[in-house]
Amino acid sequence: MKLLKLSLLIPTYNYKSGLNQILECLKNINHDLLNFVEIIISDNSENKILSPIECKDLKKKYSNFKYIHNKNSLGGPQNWNKLITLANGKYIWILHHDEYWIKDSNLIENILRIIEKRSPNVIILPIKKRKIFLIKGKKLEIFQKNLLLEDIYKKFITNPKLLLKLNIIGPPSVLIYKKKEIYYDLNLKYLVDVEYYVRLFKEFNFNKIIIV
Repeated sequence: MKLLKLSLLIPTYNYKSGLNQILECLKNINHDLLNFVEIIISDNSENKILSPIECKDLKKKYSNFKYIHNKNSLGGPQNWNKLITLANGKYIWILHHDEYWIKDSNLIENILRIIEKRSPNVIILPIKKRKIFLIKGKKLEIFQKNLLLEDIYKKFITNPKLLLKLNIIGPPSVLIYKKKEIYYDLNLKYLVDVEYYVRLFKEFNFNKIIIV
């Protein structure tokens, strides 16, 4: 494999524990595989969420690590666009600070294997939403998996404007895709992610989209 197959892009804002959860997931990855992954954090927090010592340690651990603190908060979509611009990998994965994968799932290894063997345009990852309920003072935690048939994905992706009526994709973290000069529309608010998906899927053939 050539270097920098995957750019893991992490926008964050005042949520250190969420960022730490992602960094914990990275600890289990085979060090050799990390040569093919770059990690870029763009921080919109009022104060730096990572200290200079923490950044130094992370740069020692991950050769392709970069941390940027935005002195003036860019807002969500503009921060995502900044990360896309900075990405050097062949594929892009935007992972927000409140999202992470199962630590022992070998997800990064599987993603790199798919990229190397099948060279897809897009990889659609499975997603689980965590819901917490309080019942008589006790916390109940439920994970709800998003289950959709490939035929449903195909219908929406081959006619991407349908996503404006129903977002079956979910958050941007579900998608890993070949880097394109496509950016989020800063004039939008509620449909900013879905409108981005519409333009993205217009660029790609469904036959080169892999649903994990």
